[in-house]
Amino acid sequence: MAAAESKESSINAFEAKTKFSSLLRGVQAGETYLITLRGEPVARLLPVLKHTSYMEFLETLSRAKDLRNKIKGPVPILEYKEEGREV
Repeated sequence: MAAAESKESSINAFEAKTKFSSLLRGVQAGETYLITLRGEPVARLLPVLKHTSYMEFLETLSRAKDLRNKIKGPVPILEYKEEGREV
């Protein structure tokens, strides 16, 4: 397992409530927790992304998906290539 990866621990909601401060310290250290209610996963407690490059990537991906949804029909990539346009 790489150093940047962390194992997700599962914890029930009652225990998460009673140990919240301790869980926050774990999150600061890079841990993630799956919180369950009656055995069913309901939430995930994880560190805030600090790398704006990743956030920028998600934003760019979202814009690309929006643009693709606006395009009707197939994209004529070969025609663009023959015209010398960059795709």
